[in-house]
Amino acid sequence: MHEAAPAAPQDVPATGAPVLVAYASHFGSTRGVAERIAATLREDGVAAVLADAAEAGEAAAYSAVVFGSAVYNQRWLPEGDEFVRANRPALASRPTWLFSVGTFGDGKRLIGPLMRREPHGIDELCRAISPRGYRVFAGLIERHRWPLRSRLFYHALGGRLGDNRDWPEIERWGHEIARALYPADDSDRQRGAQGPLQERTSTPRGAAGDRGVEPRVAVLETTPAPSIGRANGC
Repeated sequence: MHEAAPAAPQDVPATGAPVLVAYASHFGSTRGVAERIAATLREDGVAAVLADAAEAGEAAAYSAVVFGSAVYNQRWLPEGDEFVRANRPALASRPTWLFSVGTFGDGKRLIGPLMRREPHGIDELCRAISPRGYRVFAGLIERHRWPLRSRLFYHALGGRLGDNRDWPEIERWGHEIARALYPADDSDRQRGAQGPLQERTSTPRGAAGDRGVEPRVAVLETTPAPSIGRANGC
């Protein structure tokens, strides 16, 4: 279990705290997307903690949150719904980004706009917490997990089996988040990397990569809390 930052009032972002990248994943596809987002943020000098939603703790302990869940039967996973329910006041009071991982991404021609309407309840959630952005990414479609009828329908819509995660687009979104957190210039994003680094290592349960390697999550204790406005990105 990762070591969380000290708790803070839910209506005030934690000063100097890192960004939480939390995920709810069943077979690992969504976990991989969250790992790539966290890695991209750290590449841009933003301190990020990666955690399974079931073990992430209180969102109030972080300066900003990126949260995503796999979508099954047009719903987020139960642990994803529970994370959002338990942390709704904190998510509404700090910069928050949401994403889903499903059969198609929101950039898919024709069907993409429909994917942004999932999961059930996303419109109400967006009205409640006003996230800075919401994206839907295609996931890993494994043949043995889909019955024949579902595969035929999927192919008819233009889908293909295999790993459909658009890594360049996922990384681009991660860079956008980093720029939104520290919009002035690159030196602002790198401020937490100046001087001696106080590093903490975290390996949340279930956070292993697709190759079974446990990521090391470095938390730069000197990273400042971002100060940006709110916007509804859904």
